[in-house]
Amino acid sequence: MSVDEATGKGQRFFRSRWVEVPDGVEELDPAQLAPGFRAAGVASGLKACGGTDVGLLVCDVAGVSSALLLTRNAAAAAPIRVCRDECDGDHIHGVVVNSGNANAATGEQGYRDALALRDAAAQVLGAEAPSVAVAETGVIGVPLEIGLVLEGISQAAGELNERGASEFTRSIMTTDKGPKFCTVGADGVIVSAQAKGAGMIEPGFATLLCFVQTDAVVADPEAELRQAAQRSFERITVDGQMSTNDTVLLQATGASGRALPQGLLEAVLVQLALEVVADGEGASRTGRIEVTGAASPEEAERVARAIANSPLVKTALHGRDPNWGRIAQAAGMALAGERIDELGPEVIDAQELGGEETEAEIAIRLMTPERRTQQAIANVETLLEALPYIREFHGRTVVIKYGGAAMSDEGLRDGFATDVVLLKYVGLNPVIVHGGGPDITDYMQRLGMEVRFVEGMRVSNAETVEVAKMVLLGKVNADIVMRLNRHGQPAVGLSGDDGALFTISPHAKADEVGFVGEIERVDVDVLNHIAADYIPVIASVGADRDGSSYNVNADTAAGKVAAALGAHKAIFLTDVAGWLADPNDESSLNSRATVEEVDAAIATIDGGMRPKLGACVEAIRGGVGSAHIIDGRRPHSLLLELFTRAGIGTMVVP
Repeated sequence: MSVDEATGKGQRFFRSRWVEVPDGVEELDPAQLAPGFRAAGVASGLKACGGTDVGLLVCDVAGVSSALLLTRNAAAAAPIRVCRDECDGDHIHGVVVNSGNANAATGEQGYRDALALRDAAAQVLGAEAPSVAVAETGVIGVPLEIGLVLEGISQAAGELNERGASEFTRSIMTTDKGPKFCTVGADGVIVSAQAKGAGMIEPGFATLLCFVQTDAVVADPEAELRQAAQRSFERITVDGQMSTNDTVLLQATGASGRALPQGLLEAVLVQLALEVVADGEGASRTGRIEVTGAASPEEAERVARAIANSPLVKTALHGRDPNWGRIAQAAGMALAGERIDELGPEVIDAQELGGEETEAEIAIRLMTPERRTQQAIANVETLLEALPYIREFHGRTVVIKYGGAAMSDEGLRDGFATDVVLLKYVGLNPVIVHGGGPDITDYMQRLGMEVRFVEGMRVSNAETVEVAKMVLLGKVNADIVMRLNRHGQPAVGLSGDDGALFTISPHAKADEVGFVGEIERVDVDVLNHIAADYIPVIASVGADRDGSSYNVNADTAAGKVAAALGAHKAIFLTDVAGWLADPNDESSLNSRATVEEVDAAIATIDGGMRPKLGACVEAIRGGVGSAHIIDGRRPHSLLLELFTRAGIGTMVVP
């Protein structure tokens, strides 16, 4: 949740379609810090308006680990230099901040003032001086009224509390229209974060001011933070200007004893980054640039930044003018001297510039004649590589569990539909089983309902099941069917209720998870009848023999359906590379595992991966040839797994 300044009411934190939120994330009260942290913010008089301008943040857990990313601007402000030279960035216990004065371009006196703030904060927090970081933001080139800030530090120390995130966030605001902060939970871990930023935004490293706290175990905080920042704050611009005071801090206590869920930190930072862009001075819309076909990632970024910083493109974005010519001009300027194909509407998608939504996506595909020839050769080679697999799988049934990022990203949704239609055209019989966890969570939160998970399963009562049915059948299922139909293959949407497709009994842990069901029987006659001419699309809800409705884990449902049909393969799309030995290390992928190996490890596996692996085992024991867990974030991951030698993800075999 965050706060709408115009209404004073709470609103969802994760509200951009461009944020990939991991399954099972719960949005909590943003004023509440992660366990083990306290904060406060007070008005010292630095701001002429009398607003909150001095803040303190402290971790009460000994042995906290941290990572600190700072601006690369050569004119770095005094607090940046103090953090670089005088602080232990790996073990930051406390932070002192002020807004209204950046303490930048203030000479040696400014440096001494920043040191004095650090030392004063360390004293009131009872911390070693090197374990306290300093961050300042505001006007550049004006001497700091240090007496006011020192008084503010003393006052803030007496107001430190576990629910101090709101006032702390306000203490770092300058031209921000409202506070940018959140607290979220997932898999037994809490993450809280506070940020500010609206102008002087185009980082070459780190960005703005942002402070993140968690009780998760983070083995390498710097690597975790750097990766998340590179995919979020490092990819934004408002005015093309790098600040003198950019600071991002991650503090992790490890008190929960659980690892930081994959993708959670990145999701938080991406949403905060988008809020910074949306809060740009005078901004009314946010744009996202996608560049493909570049010679290198560096070239793609150069072109994307040129488009994003173009005053002409910004004018088109603001005026809702789908003028692709301005995008061509900016891209061509970035590639001055290069030989490329003509940039026209065939390779530039600017339609969303003219839309009514506040978020607009722009896409451009770069291609030189040489690249085009190489691409054509590669396409032919891909077809030849796929031929033996097409021959092997012709007439076979493949059950696909559809979920995760592949359901939430517009491009991936459409790509998934085209991939499934292709499977049907080349002779396979695809059957789709889907969930809709993020959408269900979204609607539950809008209705003020509690969201909880146990071992990857949503805790459900009768009202939860009704919301799930409404979302899965009325929204998610209908969208999948529509896309398949649009791409040339008729599809039929159904649920476990239709034709008594599923016979449900309460889950073995019903006392913990409530109205979550287990599938006793799948009526394959219903599916075979439909699959003869259509692509079945099954929502994972059903009823028991008395007509009571139950929520069914979509992974479990897919495994049961695959076993009942005697499918050749069961494929589970998710938001990670596959089954990872270490959930924080994608290089620890288990690319192949036997049922026996999964059985031996499954009791130690937490979160959403547990029901996926359980479903793989269920499918294999039911006669399915192999089960695959693949990364649905990768475009065309379904085709890569089925029709290439390399394959991707984890394959479970008998």
